[in-house]
Amino acid sequence: MANRVTEWFVEPLNSYSNEALATALAITDLNDIMEEVRDGDGHPHKVYRVDYPIIRRLRQDAISDQCLQFKEFSRECNYGPVRLAFKFGRRRPPKIETPSTARR
Repeated sequence: MANRVTEWFVEPLNSYSNEALATALAITDLNDIMEEVRDGDGHPHKVYRVDYPIIRRLRQDAISDQCLQFKEFSRECNYGPVRLAFKFGRRRPPKIETPSTARR
């Protein structure tokens, strides 16, 4: 079975996030060219292609800096539509039992 290659993308949602992301990419010597990709519904997104450690660092920074807003996308291989990335480590909200969902 062949190894899958996952590409990661970040779409800044405001100018502050765009500047912060461009600075982070310049420090790490990654290509900071913004490109346009389409999702499964055909909607265009202007994103930066990044490595996963950059996304992990952005998530940590977003906890302390509420102005840092972005969307994360991923795709398998290097072609096809992108999809919103799964958020690892997020807990589901507790399930509230109502009379119709309670076990008997």
